[in-house]
Amino acid sequence: MNIFITGGAGYIGSHTVLEALRRNHRVFVFDSLERGYREALDRVQTLANRQIIFIQGDLRNREDIADALKDTKPEIVIHFAAYKSVSEGEKEPEKYYRSNVEATVILMEEMIKQNIRKIIFSSSAATYGILDRMPITEQSPTNPISVYGKTKLEMEKVINSFTKDYGLEAVAFRYFNAVGADESGEIGEDPRHTTNLIPLVMHTLVGKREKVYLFGDKFDTADGTQERDYIHVSDLATAHLDAAEKSFNRGEMMILNLSTGQKTSCLEIFRLAQEISGKTLNYEVVGPRQGDPVTLYADNSKAKYILGWKPRRDIKKSIQDQWRWTSKYPNGYSY
Repeated sequence: MNIFITGGAGYIGSHTVLEALRRNHRVFVFDSLERGYREALDRVQTLANRQIIFIQGDLRNREDIADALKDTKPEIVIHFAAYKSVSEGEKEPEKYYRSNVEATVILMEEMIKQNIRKIIFSSSAATYGILDRMPITEQSPTNPISVYGKTKLEMEKVINSFTKDYGLEAVAFRYFNAVGADESGEIGEDPRHTTNLIPLVMHTLVGKREKVYLFGDKFDTADGTQERDYIHVSDLATAHLDAAEKSFNRGEMMILNLSTGQKTSCLEIFRLAQEISGKTLNYEVVGPRQGDPVTLYADNSKAKYILGWKPRRDIKKSIQDQWRWTSKYPNGYSY
């Protein structure tokens, strides 16, 4: 199968490229390299012992994506390209709507012109916002509280509209907290563009940060700290390829949660990270962040049923793989 992956040089994108190559698909990667890394793709090719076709381009530039789709003629698009920082989105909302939402409109229009009939979209649990009832299901209400979450929901709406109007096959994956790295330790999340807890913990343990902050320890949870649903990046990649290889009803976008269905506290993350690294973590307890949910975890039964997929790696394996990547490449893809 010919698979076209936007944002394929990023964190989740590069792991999905690796999974696609391992399944012997022909892969075209379209990436501006603004926040993706060519080095990640070079390592992916080495790991898979197969080649990709790389196209550097900007999804906001219609000519770039039009030429790329016309030249490659893929059977399916997997769409990762987007800005993803919650804090940056609050500071620069116009940038996020232009780069995430408007660029997706351009992508869909050009897909229709080239008669490409299937898309898998990298959405986010941020589309749900703060909910009282757990676990979160695909039927839970969507009320995103961040600009990032709002743009992801708008991107879903754009894709859904084209899916209905043109009879496409479409899947939107709402994933929870992506974590981990390929078990080789050769690709992972670069530290320059992340604000997530576990990478920050890892970079504190290797001495790249002085300390990590724990935002509150008096919540109504088992150990007083916030709880999240962490899913290994390679399990996310597997789900994308499972969906790529499966047929779906045309004219109806399928929404699927990708999660483990398990909640892990911040203190448990700290404990496991110290156990696995053999180092002591320097952290400071500070006040809770406004609007930060106490507990978030999801029901993944729909993805299991529809795709025959299930997460194979638990939180300990995720942290082990993330530590292997961070300890080998503490500067990420920067030397």
